[in-house]
Amino acid sequence: MGRIFSHLLHGLRKAVQFSGRDNRSQFWIYTACVFTIVLAVFSIWASVSSRRLFEQLSTNEISPHEISTTLQNQTLVPIVMLIFALAAAVSRRLHDIGKSATIGLPTALLLLSGYLVFMIATQKSISDDENSFFLGWIAVIFIINLLYLISLIYLGVSLGKRGTTGENRFGPAPSNVLK
Repeated sequence: MGRIFSHLLHGLRKAVQFSGRDNRSQFWIYTACVFTIVLAVFSIWASVSSRRLFEQLSTNEISPHEISTTLQNQTLVPIVMLIFALAAAVSRRLHDIGKSATIGLPTALLLLSGYLVFMIATQKSISDDENSFFLGWIAVIFIINLLYLISLIYLGVSLGKRGTTGENRFGPAPSNVLK
């Protein structure tokens, strides 16, 4: 438990530090903790707010269109939280294997763009009666998601590689000593 807490604190202390290096253990434990925390907070928040939204729907205080928009906006929050919480850690981990952090950008950009395109497409499908318009958007969403999955797999494999031994162009090797 001390190791998990130590790696979580290490990641939190360096939450906005994009320079330096993190070893695999530091990165993966921090990432698992962040995912767990964000998922737990989002689950509670979504449960409470969704219940309120559906109560408003049952009394006709809100339209189905407004519910769709609100739920989509609510799911954007944890995605952005994860990107910000993990960006620096991904950067430091990539530095440990001798790679620039820019190889992580396509994954984040494709995730956000895929989500935004999906939001636009669903809003258009709710407001328009033309199915051909929505079908065109499905093809775009499919391509973005396919590219996202490819970039995510590449990033995941890269993050799982053993770090370079000794100093590299991004700094000294990360310490394995728990602080």
